Amino acid sequence: MDLSALMAAAAERSPMPTVEVRQHNRNVIAHVDGDYAAYFCAGSENCSAGDARRNVLSRVSHLKHISGADRVVMHLTHGASSKGDRFLAATTQPYQGQRQSGRKPNNWAFLREWMETYDGPHFTPKIWTTREADDGMAFVSTGAAKHGNVLHVIHTADKDMRMFCGTHITWEDYHIVDVPLGAYDIVGPGGLQYGHKWFWMQMLMGDTADFIPGLPRVGKATAEALLSGTKSNAEAAPLVYGKYAEVKGDGWQRYFAEQAVLLWMRTDRDATLLDVLQLDVFGDKLKQAFYDLAEDVNEKRAALEALKQ
Repeated sequence: MDLSALMAAAAERSPMPTVEVRQHNRNVIAHVDGDYAAYFCAGSENCSAGDARRNVLSRVSHLKHISGADRVVMHLTHGASSKGDRFLAATTQPYQGQRQSGRKPNNWAFLREWMETYDGPHFTPKIWTTREADDGMAFVSTGAAKHGNVLHVIHTADKDMRMFCGTHITWEDYHIVDVPLGAYDIVGPGGLQYGHKWFWMQMLMGDTADFIPGLPRVGKATAEALLSGTKSNAEAAPLVYGKYAEVKGDGWQRYFAEQAVLLWMRTDRDATLLDVLQLDVFGDKLKQAFYDLAEDVNEKRAALEALKQ
């Protein structure tokens, strides 16, 4: 299956949906996943560069209309981004390792350069170098929910972002899903899971898009069954720990820590590797596994820096 072709075809036929429309509000900012938009809006092989650009502008216009946003920020991950040290933390299998040979749509490079250098009235580019754009959107949305009067709207097809708070607007249908700060279990359109419960489900299932294994032979149905009835991180954590211990045996804590730092969307200013510890549901032995992992990553980073000198 050619995923790029499917996304391109969908972009070319994306109509203005009939959904809830919110009034314009100067205190609303919409955030678009530019990494995904570059693939999705690139169009098919027969799509011109101009039409690909118009696909982006049309989506931005739709988003502003539906969300009532005063302005739009286009988030992009720099090509040389450290991605929050995920490449260094992943030892079981390479982070995003399956993407190296993936074919990009014809207009992808053009759209990336255009979005990164855009200077006009439709959106403002934000390029992240020390984290992924996903983490950047998580940071601004969570920070606003904690401290500000500005409402941040999140527009993406990336399922990872469903774990953090904010007003989410679905990519295909523009449905609005409000996820309060600290929410554990929010079910959106089509039964999509939002809130921290989604993080725990991914800890069990893994994430094939980013080549994060999770636990072998644990799929969505098993994850849902295991977490059925849980109402908080405190209730979910021991169930997931138990499954890790059962499947991985001795030393499961280090494997668990690796999966957690790869999957968790960073919400702190510096996108630190251990931001996930804010969940405050990790015992001392498990915390030590996180600290040991962070120390190893620091050593790898120092070694890489030494090679550059």
